[in-house]
Amino acid sequence: TDEEKKIVFRKVPVPDMALFALNTSFTKFSVPEKDEGFDDIKYEWAKAGKAGEYLKKWVLDRKQTSRVEDIAPSAWFKTKWAAWQRTLNAWNKKQSDYKAALAKKEADKRAKAAKKVAAEKMAAARAAAEAAKKAKAEAEGKEDEAKDEAKADEAKAMEVEEPEEEEVVVDFEGLDIFGVDEVNDIGGGMPLFKDFLSEDWALVALAFELQLLVHAFKKDCNDPERRGIILEHLGFYYKKYYGKPLSAKSFGVENDEALLELVKDAVFVNKDKALDTVLDDEMEYPQVFVKIAEDMRRHRAILVDMGDESARLKIKVAATQAPAAVGGFAKGGAKGVLKGGDKGMVKGGGKSLPGLGGFPSKGVGKGMPTKGGAMPVIKGKG
Repeated sequence: TDEEKKIVFRKVPVPDMALFALNTSFTKFSVPEKDEGFDDIKYEWAKAGKAGEYLKKWVLDRKQTSRVEDIAPSAWFKTKWAAWQRTLNAWNKKQSDYKAALAKKEADKRAKAAKKVAAEKMAAARAAAEAAKKAKAEAEGKEDEAKDEAKADEAKAMEVEEPEEEEVVVDFEGLDIFGVDEVNDIGGGMPLFKDFLSEDWALVALAFELQLLVHAFKKDCNDPERRGIILEHLGFYYKKYYGKPLSAKSFGVENDEALLELVKDAVFVNKDKALDTVLDDEMEYPQVFVKIAEDMRRHRAILVDMGDESARLKIKVAATQAPAAVGGFAKGGAKGVLKGGDKGMVKGGGKSLPGLGGFPSKGVGKGMPTKGGAMPVIKGKG
């Protein structure tokens, strides 16, 4: 038909290459050049320049939507991840120690109060006994001896009293969260995260992991033509780097868009529809994640107090704590791609590119192409 004749690059129902093989090799595709040893190169449906432009655009477009199948966590990522684990463990220990210190302090106060009550009762009983003794001594003419004994007993009673330890007063509710210098101690040994529950720590960890993933992808991919991690590939890269699945439902939400809303101050989707962050990749002390989580915790508390039950977190903590080795790309993760499955797909092969209507890679020397591509017909050696 006339419409079919206008089609230059036909679409085929069955791709020429397995997706994994294509994603790991398409960046190497190129049109043949004479300096590679060919006597002559001819193009049937488009000239060399247009064919090259088409291929270049096709590769660029595919970079925006395809996964980097063979990406691997770098030493930089592993160093940052290990440092974060140490910091997070230190914060958890600090919270536990603080709560234990508070409990001990309360127990000491109760013991001291009980001791004081007992001392007061004892003093009252002693006073009554002294009064009786004094009355008896006066009757027997031994008033001076009774006074000396009373002074000795008074000195013993004073030994029970201990000085009160002066407490540092912290206006926790009125605190400027993002103005805090040290989240471990905002005054009197009190940590900013003193009220964190397991759900809050889960969000702290998620925020850090996602922002680190954004930076690690850019470094490890090292391709400025890729816009970054698109949302549909988030789960794939998360498992590649952290060795565990990322489940939105484990955080009480239905999809990845809603998941990002939980940590939107740390990670967001930019205008290119890729994950992004405004946080620095080389921060020495990542306490900003605690500050963000505390700010969000207070905001949720206000909403709940106003009757908005939807503001409550519904995180299944156990499902978010399945850590694996750093860079959880399991051994044999690429198995299933047949040996030689990508042969002929790049230079020197005889297969064609998917979606290019039979547009071959370099070195094609046999057969005529089916109509549809800016396909070169190569004559001579090669």
